[in-house]
Amino acid sequence: PLLRGFKTDPSRASLVTTRWNRDITDLALQQRIVSTEAAVKLAYLNLVGSIEGKKVAEQNMEIAQQSLRQSRARVAVGQSPQIEIIQSEAQVASNQEQLILADAQIGTAEDVLRSIILEPSRPDYWQVRLVPTDTIMLSQRPIDTDQAVANALANRLDLVAAKRALDVTNLNLDVGRNNTLPIVDLNLAYSSQGTA
Repeated sequence: PLLRGFKTDPSRASLVTTRWNRDITDLALQQRIVSTEAAVKLAYLNLVGSIEGKKVAEQNMEIAQQSLRQSRARVAVGQSPQIEIIQSEAQVASNQEQLILADAQIGTAEDVLRSIILEPSRPDYWQVRLVPTDTIMLSQRPIDTDQAVANALANRLDLVAAKRALDVTNLNLDVGRNNTLPIVDLNLAYSSQGTA
């Protein structure tokens, strides 16, 4: 072929398109792995945070109960009015509510993490208790914003997949343009005859 089918044809384009679509699928898988890993880390941190929040609520409860005991003692000796006991009891009741909410947050965070990392068809799915073993250590890290943006743009899987999809579209356009060209073929033949 000298015109139509010289640079590209549907068969060659189909082969290249299949290869590029496989690359797009691989990128989608990598993107799914990255997002799943981030979801697991976030769910784990939420569970750890919920447990630490309950510890804080328990400490607040102890302080409120101690304050209630002190208020009762002050009222008993006539140093404070009766309203101080009522205020302290209200604070204890508020802290009891916070403890209940903290327990609920732990359960919710545990359920979210369980749904990500465990198979729901397990018979003991709801009986498995997830207990974090790592402590979270906060540390200040300097962030180079320009480097972070450059790294994000260079490694964005969705951007690479979109570029590959654009390549597929451009290849299909080339095939379409190629199909509008006239068919001009050059055929050469060579034959030899001999006599005995």
